Amino acid sequence: MREKGAIFIMTAFVLPLLLVITGIAIDMGSAYVRHVQLQNAADAAVLAGGDYLDKPYKVNGIVRTYVQDNLNEYIEVYKLVQQAEYPVQDKSVNYQVDILDNELDVTLYSNVKTSFLRIVGITDIPVKSTAKAAVEFNGFDDEMFRFSIVAAHKSSENYNMKDWQSTNNDCGIWFHAPGMVVTGDVMTNGKIVFDQSRVTVLKGTINADNDIKKEGNTFEESYWNNGRQYTKVFNPDVWGSYGWYNNNGTRMEYYTFVDDNGKPVTTEKTVNGKLQDVSNEDKIKYRKPIDISVENNKGIKKMLESYKKMSVSEREKNHIYYDDNKMNGFYNFSSSHTHVYPALTSNDVGRVVSNKDTDIDIWQRYYTTIVVPNNIQVSFENSPEPKEKDFAVIISLYGNIHIPNGVVFNGILYAPNGKITIDGTAKINGSVVAQQIYMTTPGQDVKGSNYVHHKTNSGGGKKIVKLIS
Repeated sequence: MREKGAIFIMTAFVLPLLLVITGIAIDMGSAYVRHVQLQNAADAAVLAGGDYLDKPYKVNGIVRTYVQDNLNEYIEVYKLVQQAEYPVQDKSVNYQVDILDNELDVTLYSNVKTSFLRIVGITDIPVKSTAKAAVEFNGFDDEMFRFSIVAAHKSSENYNMKDWQSTNNDCGIWFHAPGMVVTGDVMTNGKIVFDQSRVTVLKGTINADNDIKKEGNTFEESYWNNGRQYTKVFNPDVWGSYGWYNNNGTRMEYYTFVDDNGKPVTTEKTVNGKLQDVSNEDKIKYRKPIDISVENNKGIKKMLESYKKMSVSEREKNHIYYDDNKMNGFYNFSSSHTHVYPALTSNDVGRVVSNKDTDIDIWQRYYTTIVVPNNIQVSFENSPEPKEKDFAVIISLYGNIHIPNGVVFNGILYAPNGKITIDGTAKINGSVVAQQIYMTTPGQDVKGSNYVHHKTNSGGGKKIVKLIS
């Protein structure tokens, strides 16, 4: 009888322990299965997304598609997040996408509801999987040319949103007219200013320097709406202008981009008891500033060095105009009648290459790549419509670039120390990179496309995407 009693006591003690161990094993097994599911999805998504690093505005959509394709059997809800954030509800995944130079990182966050561990108060097990892919280009690729628009100018700490003259001179990007469309991602170290409008469409995301939130002061504005007084707080943000907007001019808001559906990329919220506009996380990302200098971008540096080393005759054969003499002044190029895109020639007779330096007939000399030291104006009024692979490269090493008409431009506009002004209803397919960008006319479009590695002297265009640890 004593032995039976001892066995009963041991069973009463061991059985709950065995149940807990079995429960832990089952719940942890479920978490492991979810981890494998997430890892497979992250691997597939990062490899697919890595192939679009030259068109970064497409990366988030590609990643989501591949995550869903691999997880739809188990997951019902998907959410893009900017930092580590585990979902609360069951059958959910949050996905984070980070683009770092020639690397893409995809991190998936989920949770598994427990069955047995609930007994000890554990209801969820967080699960996380990360995949990283490196992208190698046959040729070269600088980060700045992956964006539609890049403005490296940093707005001052004394940025004054209430002073229009000040904002126009101290912003990174100025949309001086409504009704424009930007397709692709934007990178800016300074503020973005709109002229009293919220109708310019952004089909992509904004990447902004972290320090931009320190540029300017927090202030309040009071206004009346439907017989009620409101007070709104305006904090330093990527937005560089504000004013009257909705409800027949009875509401103060930032002037911002809108998305495809016409909705502003900010949301009015009450934070700590204060009414304010908050940038939407799926549209605005804050990161380190971008450096667009020639010296610190090995791709463009290598290209310019190769042009400099060429003989005049070799440049002419490759339709390259190169001059880095700072003593030379203003440059003016326009398209010729050769029926080749963009077929640019100098309007300054004194800068036409001498016959003794090339054997190419003067009527067959034109340029698709132009590198000059100072200010340049380039017009394309006689250029034919470019084909998809036709493109030009216009570079002002120390000055400004002015594009004055409405003909389609395919290629790169690069002014690392100056300003780029786009007039007319110009359609830009490529990258616009400068200290400051001014867009002046309704109907202008900029669509991101990375032409830098499509055609170089060393070859290019081929991408190799591979997983890294």
